[in-house]
Amino acid sequence: MIAIFAAFKEEIRDYLKAGRFRVVEREGSFLFYLSDLRPRIVVVEGGLGNERAVEAVRTAIERYSPEAIVSAGFAGAVRDGLEPGDLILCERLLCLEGPAALWGRESPRERLSKDDGVLRGLIGTDRHAIRSGGCLTVPHLVSSRSMKKWIGRTYPVSLVDMESFWVGEAASEAKLPFMAVRAVLDPIDQTLPPFIGRSADNPDGLLWLRALRYLATRPAEAPKLISLRSQSRVARASLAGFLSALSPTSVTRSG
Repeated sequence: MIAIFAAFKEEIRDYLKAGRFRVVEREGSFLFYLSDLRPRIVVVEGGLGNERAVEAVRTAIERYSPEAIVSAGFAGAVRDGLEPGDLILCERLLCLEGPAALWGRESPRERLSKDDGVLRGLIGTDRHAIRSGGCLTVPHLVSSRSMKKWIGRTYPVSLVDMESFWVGEAASEAKLPFMAVRAVLDPIDQTLPPFIGRSADNPDGLLWLRALRYLATRPAEAPKLISLRSQSRVARASLAGFLSALSPTSVTRSG
C-alpha cells in the first residue's frame, strides 16, 4: 500500500474525485480516504507544518502499514521558468527553522529523497513534463516575490513549501521509501495576498471566507484572485494526473 499525504483537500481534490475516494476515518484534524477503485492507496489530509506532518505519517503507518510514503501538494516557485502546474520531483529536500531573519547560507538541514523503487511505478502525465529539483521546507508561508527570489539565489532549490521535508523525516524514521512531488502554484514573480498566509498559519477551513473579506475591501484585486483560483485549478489537475499514475504493485520496502 502507498500512503499519499497532502496538507489540504484543495490540493488533491481532483485526484480524490477521479478515484472515488471517501473519508473512512478521522483522527483529530487528520482525514483518511480509501477507494474501491484504488484499494492499495490511502490518502491522508494532514495539514501544514512540522508537527502535523510527522504526526500524520506516524498515525497512518500505525493504522495502515504502508509500503511507501508520497508527499504531494502545491509549492511556490523560487526560480525563473516555472509556471503554475509544473511538476517537480523533489530529490533534494532542505529545511529551515526559526524566524526568517536568522536564515543564512549554512542554516538548512538536508536530506535526499529515497524512493527505493517508487519511481518505477510512475509514468509521464499528459499535460506536463516532470522535472527533478530541490525543495525548501520552511515554518511559515513565503508569499512575497522578493523573499522567493532571495531563497532562489541563496539555496539550491526550485520550490518552497511547508511540509515535504518533515514527511520525509517521518518516512525515514520508519525506514519506508519516500517521494515528494510538488505542483507549482505561484511563480517567482507573484506575491500572494496576505489572507493566504493567515490561512496557512491557521488552517481552519476559512480560506475563501478570508478571500471574500479581502476582496470586499480591495475590489480592484479581483482579477488577481481570479487568476490565483485558475492557478490552483491547473496545479490540482497536474497533481491528479501524476498521482493517478502510481502503481503500488511496483513498490518495494527498504531495509
